[in-house]
Amino acid sequence: MDEDFEGELESEERLELEPKDVADDLIAADSSWEGGGSIQLSSGKVWRPDLVRDDRSALLHVHLADRLRSYAITRFELALEGGIEVHVATTLGRLYDNELLTQLAAADALVHVIKDDAPPRRVLAVLADAGMTVPPDVRSRLAGHGLTFAAGSGTADQKGKRFEALVAFLLSQVEGFSIFERNYKTSTEEIDVIIQRRGIDSRVWSLTNAPFLLAEAKNHADGISQHMFSTFRVKMQTKRSTVRIGLMLSRTTVSGAAIEQESKFASDELTIVFLDGDKIAEWADATDGTGFLESMVSQAMLGGTT
Repeated sequence: MDEDFEGELESEERLELEPKDVADDLIAADSSWEGGGSIQLSSGKVWRPDLVRDDRSALLHVHLADRLRSYAITRFELALEGGIEVHVATTLGRLYDNELLTQLAAADALVHVIKDDAPPRRVLAVLADAGMTVPPDVRSRLAGHGLTFAAGSGTADQKGKRFEALVAFLLSQVEGFSIFERNYKTSTEEIDVIIQRRGIDSRVWSLTNAPFLLAEAKNHADGISQHMFSTFRVKMQTKRSTVRIGLMLSRTTVSGAAIEQESKFASDELTIVFLDGDKIAEWADATDGTGFLESMVSQAMLGGTT
């Protein structure tokens, strides 16, 4: 244990859950974790977190206190600098702390929700799955971190999941939307995000009388191609009229060929909305995220470019 934070730990209130019990449960679920080990961080700092991956590629901190201690925040930063994956185990109730959410998003942390069978997910995905909404300023901060990491280094799978988590989070913050399913798989296809409309309102998507919207998140350097558009449109067509609006979101660009192909189906009952990286950044910064998305959908319905 590092001497510089021993005093902080001594002042923590007694918790119903004990970090060691949580760590033991995580090891039982995933034997690649081990307790009692140390890990070399950047700047020559050595830390002994609650758990480390056996190959030292990741660390895990059990967070049960009233706030995330300064020593953990500093060490998360050093881990990121050294290419070490940060994991945090905490309860769902702790995630109602906006400061903690920002700290976790800034660390690109994978969150293990205690007493939840779901796999570890980035905090944006956890919020989307749980239907938890945040104030507009917090939403923008979290989305900003999500965009930064989606554009950063990593494997194609890591970058794809980061961007999918961001997209699901932004959609979950839209009034009247809830995330019905992420990474929905059938025998022939996969859909990144299925959104369900809740209640009756006057928003433009309510006029379609369809309960679901589909979203496709693409984190490719080449952006959204004509082929991607055609494949996504087929997915919408096979949903038995329960889907009328689809969102194709690219962290980079949307090809002119995809836009041209969409315009050929302007008289069709389906509407596909394109959002490139610049539009997603605008959406993330918008004070009224719901209004911004509605304007994008409205333009697409009228055959305008988004």
